[in-house]
Amino acid sequence: MESPSIEAAYAMGAKGGPVVEAERLAFEAWMRGHCWALTAIWDGATYRGTAEHGNYICPHAMHIRQLWAAWRDRAVLTPNVK
Repeated sequence: MESPSIEAAYAMGAKGGPVVEAERLAFEAWMRGHCWALTAIWDGATYRGTAEHGNYICPHAMHIRQLWAAWRDRAVLTPNVK
């Protein structure tokens, strides 16, 4: 596996990668494989906690969003090349 360039990684972190449904489903399977609770629900654009409302941000849902962003961005930066 090749590593992404520092510049590409920075740009991806600043902008975020595209949402690909197959990647999202793979992310959820990966979470289940680790026996990690998916403590947020996909709303079609991002993962949201059921208790999130107004200015309240659920720390568990935020953690899922961070994991998802890392998974999504890394998939774009280093695609599987055979």
